[in-house]
Amino acid sequence: YDPLATTFITQLNEIYFNGICLKQPLNNLNLVEELKVLHNNLNEPLIAWVTPETQSAEIEDVLQQHFETPGPFYGMLLDLNTANTVPCPDRVTVEIIKTREQAHEFAHIFCEVFCLPNITQHILDWTIIQAEMEKPVCINYFARLDGAIAGVSSLVIDRKFNHFKTGGLYNVFVFPECRGHGVATAIACPQIKLAKCLGLEHLSVVLMPDAMARGYSQLLGFRDYGLMTPYYVETLPVMEEVVEE
Repeated sequence: YDPLATTFITQLNEIYFNGICLKQPLNNLNLVEELKVLHNNLNEPLIAWVTPETQSAEIEDVLQQHFETPGPFYGMLLDLNTANTVPCPDRVTVEIIKTREQAHEFAHIFCEVFCLPNITQHILDWTIIQAEMEKPVCINYFARLDGAIAGVSSLVIDRKFNHFKTGGLYNVFVFPECRGHGVATAIACPQIKLAKCLGLEHLSVVLMPDAMARGYSQLLGFRDYGLMTPYYVETLPVMEEVVEE
């Protein structure tokens, strides 16, 4: 019921949601039912995104009646051919997470700053898998300020994209006491260079509308795309039939 929708199947299991960018729904209620069916068939988390390209005045009202949303985010896109990278400040070092010890620390920071205490072991297992893969779909990073961990970030690469060569910068966080020293820019620049070496053409980033990260993202060359609102597609569990004896 949305012939122009674009589907992103991340292949990252439940850590990163699969997504559908809604464009021109033919029938909003039928679309909702189709999303529920797709969610069941995938058996994985699914997000329906309303973007600046969505052509339906009523779709968000309908989606809000059926699915939950955290509210709008701000989307930005970087053309890697025009990206602006800068040298890393002397006080900042950036490293790719490759060892189990690093993975433990990353998982702890990730779950603490993103308020996900119940899945620490799951994040740890996933981080270790990515660190040990020859061609990971997510390359995780630490940034250190004067030797101490100052922030984290992830370069997401869906190696199965067939129609466009795009990755994303996600999980970006710099500890408040470490901000103002170029840490965020320093951790982004190696990811931009690596993405370009891997043959990607664009990088995306999704931020809270009032995020400070918009400033340094614009300096790197990211261009505003507009507000994007995710709706978490969930379906009710199948009820077991009650047999009276």
